[in-house]
Amino acid sequence: MATFPRRFQGATVDNDEDEGTAPPPLSRISRTRSTIKVKDREEVKRIVNRIKPRPASAIFNQQNEERDKERKPVSSVAGADPNTAANGSTSPCNGSNKRLSASTNRNWCELPEVVSSGILPTMTPDERRIQEIMYEVLCTEESFQAGLGILINHFMSSPELDMLLSKPEKQHLFLNAAAVKKASERFLSDLYRRYEENIKVSDICDIIYEHSIKYFDCYIKYCSNLGSQERMLKKLRAEKPEFERLVDQLENSTESRSLRFHSYLILPMTRITRIRLLTEELMKRQVTATPQYMTCHMALDQVKKVAHQCNEGKRLMEERERLFEVNQQLRFRELPAIPLISDSRRVLRVGEVTEIVRHDRADGLYYKNIRKIHFFLFTDLLVIATKRSDDAYNVIDHCCTNRLMFQAKWGRVLNCPDSNLPEPFMLSLIRNHKGKPATYIITCNTSSEKEEWIEAISRAKEA
Repeated sequence: MATFPRRFQGATVDNDEDEGTAPPPLSRISRTRSTIKVKDREEVKRIVNRIKPRPASAIFNQQNEERDKERKPVSSVAGADPNTAANGSTSPCNGSNKRLSASTNRNWCELPEVVSSGILPTMTPDERRIQEIMYEVLCTEESFQAGLGILINHFMSSPELDMLLSKPEKQHLFLNAAAVKKASERFLSDLYRRYEENIKVSDICDIIYEHSIKYFDCYIKYCSNLGSQERMLKKLRAEKPEFERLVDQLENSTESRSLRFHSYLILPMTRITRIRLLTEELMKRQVTATPQYMTCHMALDQVKKVAHQCNEGKRLMEERERLFEVNQQLRFRELPAIPLISDSRRVLRVGEVTEIVRHDRADGLYYKNIRKIHFFLFTDLLVIATKRSDDAYNVIDHCCTNRLMFQAKWGRVLNCPDSNLPEPFMLSLIRNHKGKPATYIITCNTSSEKEEWIEAISRAKEA
């Protein structure tokens, strides 16, 4: 874990920047400082050590000793909400019953170095809040780094886990976790260095901006795999009882702080979201037309882009896996097979409907028979199938969505045994798998289900 470099030469406080000057480039933003007088070099070292967050290992060792002596939860020793870090911020593992780490038991304005410097009376409420938010970025990043350490050192490096899982299974569960930890270490090191320069931090948005561009791509790769990761975890729990027992044992151990394995797996996704929210809070309090405002604006845009790519990557991966799953379920036994896997195709809706087999009369639709069929609606294709088993379906027809037509109201169904069925709608295939027109009279269990199918088909036709 990153620690403070020992090159601290003095503690300084930033003066307000001239709002009338144009913002220089990010890498060359200058700072005007006034020096805080310090008695000697030993006093400087003492200040650095008091504002430096401790390594996560030291934190956990101390908490373990307290727990062994007093037999109390960590949260009761701290006297705080177990879901809240000591600086007042929520832990990245929302909803968990233990906090991962806390780098200090004070807010920024409560640090002795800040109080003794005499700068607090000269600061506006917004300036104080900006300092608190920036300090929260540091403290929560340390908590995140400690959590990643547990994920990798305690769970991923477990010898028993190596014996239970194959190499592909383990790689699937922990894909890119080490790269995320390395990126976090680099980010935390730069934050430490900025706090070493000055008790009153001038800005950290330039650091956020730089790291979002250069090093946060690993978050996108990790988050894109989250859906597949969760399904793998669920599958292993269901199919390997010994894996279930081992994970429970690791979760209940002292090293994991009694957090669930899944809570550690989702840390990178929650961390990116947290950085975005904190940057947004900074943006609200910046004075426009200042270098800090411009830097914060650039950082926020970049972090939003990373967060969007994380969410979009996860969604696209889940849709692609869903497409592969449906492809495995469909059987082309009575008609020529068509390729279903395509980069541009995704599954919109799958479900059971009721087809009314009928013959027409002048006074309405006369019921003859009904059968259950399944619709598999894709972005560009509708596949109609009958159920063969729980995970297999025989395809009986298909048609491109741009060659579908439907009539929402078809009329009464005469002589139908189930009078509670909603009014059917007519679905016309202008060109089915035989290259001929075909018509299906469809009803659903409820009126709302019928409307959902009509809406889904309409969206597919317009796409």
